[in-house]
Amino acid sequence: MIRQARAIVLVVGLLLGFGPSPAAADADLIRFYASLDLPARIGLQRSLIWVNVFPAIADGNISPRTINAIRQYQARLGRPETGLLRPDELDRLLADAARVRDGVGYRTVRDDATGTVVGVPSGLIATTERVRRGTRLRSPTGDIDIVTMEIPRAERSLGEHYDMTLRNRPPAHYKVFRGNWFVIAGEERGGRNYYVRMHDTGGALRGFAISYDPALTPVLGPVVSAMSSDFRPQADGMSVAESQADYSGLRSRQASLPPSQNLQPLPPVSQAPPPVPAGAPSGVGGPSEPIRQGLSTGTGFLVSTSGHFLTNAHVVRDCSAISVGVFGPARLIDADTTNDIALLQVGAVVPGSPLSFAPKSPSIGEEIIALGFPLQNILANGLNMTRGDVSALAGIGGDSRFIQISAAVQPGNSGGPLLDRSGRIVGIVTGKLNATRVAQSTGDIPQSVNFAIRSELAELFLRRHGITFRVAAVDMQRRETTDIVAAAKDAVQQVACIKQ
Repeated sequence: MIRQARAIVLVVGLLLGFGPSPAAADADLIRFYASLDLPARIGLQRSLIWVNVFPAIADGNISPRTINAIRQYQARLGRPETGLLRPDELDRLLADAARVRDGVGYRTVRDDATGTVVGVPSGLIATTERVRRGTRLRSPTGDIDIVTMEIPRAERSLGEHYDMTLRNRPPAHYKVFRGNWFVIAGEERGGRNYYVRMHDTGGALRGFAISYDPALTPVLGPVVSAMSSDFRPQADGMSVAESQADYSGLRSRQASLPPSQNLQPLPPVSQAPPPVPAGAPSGVGGPSEPIRQGLSTGTGFLVSTSGHFLTNAHVVRDCSAISVGVFGPARLIDADTTNDIALLQVGAVVPGSPLSFAPKSPSIGEEIIALGFPLQNILANGLNMTRGDVSALAGIGGDSRFIQISAAVQPGNSGGPLLDRSGRIVGIVTGKLNATRVAQSTGDIPQSVNFAIRSELAELFLRRHGITFRVAAVDMQRRETTDIVAAAKDAVQQVACIKQ
């Protein structure tokens, strides 16, 4: 990858110098990138896959789709959308892509059961077992299920298997049949996403299928594209990307492709450790929402132009992977378990505007708004807003780190922003009083006793990590609730925690 990066940097640097990026037509851009050698072109497309702007095969064939993906990435960086990567933009792209790829532990492995090579997000996989047709790899609770397959051609033709797959996995959102291979993708009857790739090798049909919880799409979208690109129907043959590439005028395949001995064998069968329940501050219930065992969700909000999000520490406790809304995989920078604050960063600069902090603490009786994604396995899958008041300026036992609020919050709200009526951050929603425990002690069920972490603690946390954030003006005018939600909706995202 370093050699590929240097090749691109050298050519881009010579072309651009230190002046502004030239406006170039797509045809000129395609010719420019096509002049790079094949490993550099494939490496560029693979990086675009991992930052989730190029859901296609990394075959080195440069088309307008590749140019558009580059422009999308430049837009994330807040740079001119020229389609021509400057050296610093390329460096950032390679770093962002590596962070996402390494975050899921992606690697190619040889599957001895089928004689194929397949990409695997090993950081998300807990068990591996031989099955009748190949090998099965699963996440701890089955939210991700990967199966390699080998079917004797005498049993059925590729066309027959294509028709059977369409019958057994309706409806298909995408399907393509190309003589000796096919791809089918869509949604299973149970609501899970699936992707199937099968090839006719002459003596057998070989391929793989992956199905996964739709909530994992931000994490697994790039993984599926990488798996499809890297799949080799025969371990000693070419990958899908290599077989579709144009080799004319390029270095020999033997010199440009990695040796097969670098491939690692499939991991041994192992048992997933039991999931660790998410915690919460003492006396507070309703932390992150367990959609199902092994996957829980909360809320986070954007606080910097560099893609930093704040959430609760208990939302991201013991996660093997973290995803932030539409922006995909995120890195956990630090978690302050004492104050229940965590700092995340997504793999690229996001287009949304960061929320601003209020210049002073709220007062008792002040109106507030809580934004988040509560009860996503029950309620509508989208941003939720509730209104209320500041009930007290301390939490349980007079704990001054918290403020008490009457706005309704539920599991999944944790980590969401608490805003005043000017749309400024005054706290981070952290939970609610444990109604069952209080009822057992007092004989009465508490109503609307919920808590948020003071925004001052969040600001101190950000300063400690050198994060630049915004503080709003003192004299901002009161705004309509609809306007506040509309302005904040892109900055408030669901946080998904995958456990194993």
